[in-house]
Amino acid sequence: MLRALPHLGIPLPSGDTLTGIYFADDSTLLSYDLPSAVEQLGVVQEFCDASGARLNLPKCKTLVLNEHLDPADIDDGGLLRVLASGEPVKFLGVLFGHALPPDHQVHQLNTRFLACFQQWGCRARTIQGRRLLVNTVMLSLLWHVTAVVPVPTAMVAQWQSMVSKNILARKTGSTDRYRPLLPQRWQYDPQVGLGVPHIASKLRTQRLLRLQRLLQGTTAASPPWQELVLRQYARTMGMLSRPSHPFDFLAYAPHHRSTWLHLWELHPLWRDVWSHWASTSPSKRTQVPPSLATALAQPMWLTSDPLFVTDDLQCAGRLANTLDARRWCLHGANNGIRCLGDLI
Repeated sequence: MLRALPHLGIPLPSGDTLTGIYFADDSTLLSYDLPSAVEQLGVVQEFCDASGARLNLPKCKTLVLNEHLDPADIDDGGLLRVLASGEPVKFLGVLFGHALPPDHQVHQLNTRFLACFQQWGCRARTIQGRRLLVNTVMLSLLWHVTAVVPVPTAMVAQWQSMVSKNILARKTGSTDRYRPLLPQRWQYDPQVGLGVPHIASKLRTQRLLRLQRLLQGTTAASPPWQELVLRQYARTMGMLSRPSHPFDFLAYAPHHRSTWLHLWELHPLWRDVWSHWASTSPSKRTQVPPSLATALAQPMWLTSDPLFVTDDLQCAGRLANTLDARRWCLHGANNGIRCLGDLI
């Protein structure tokens, strides 16, 4: 019934309209504006009356997606429960909210993760038992959230310290001290070491898998977020963006001080994905030498590809230190000169 009223939903860049997201018994309606939300709610009530189901209005929550609109200014006439600014709501295990602080989800996750060591940390007496307990109970709290939420490096180090102290010394408090008697390379090695879980490696794997899913290309069955993310990357690249090569950003590094890139256009999760990709060794990123046609089509201005940098790892854009040279580079990029093939 809701799909028969697409004008009530949210239009997508592809031209389609999304009226709702459904997972198991969890239904989320997407409305273009307040009258659309009220009309959608009436459609749901009509379905409930005909099917014998009951719409639990007190449990229904309305989240304003427009960050520039104050929920307090919305007059819903008492029909909708509009969440206040800064009030979180959980969707599929992840917290969302209007003007919600970016670190709100991570701090809540950190509190839960450290607290679970007090509850479960003493239930295993051997290293193998504590390792199994950490992998199945403690770390399982993290992976669902960290797959979509960036985590600060300092917090990752704190988590790793807690995991290592619990497995190797049965410590359960974040302030407990412990001096490791085993070198780190033997702590994490699953073959010749103790196989202590390495959280940073798992997070890097999650980011690269997310990037791999983005690189699959847009098809009729692609999720709606894929095209939105590619549009964000295109806006971030600015004059360096090429519609024919939407993945040019893979050759660049997300330098925050760069005047070529508009990193504020990119969601923090995808900035984190980009940073993990840029920190990967070039030998692992490109294991087969590119052909001549591929090399001529590769971006050249800010690329980190070894074929286009000097011995001291300076790219073409950073070599333009003088004002005139930099203006010439920016003028060339703005006029479509983005690869060696454009000069031939």
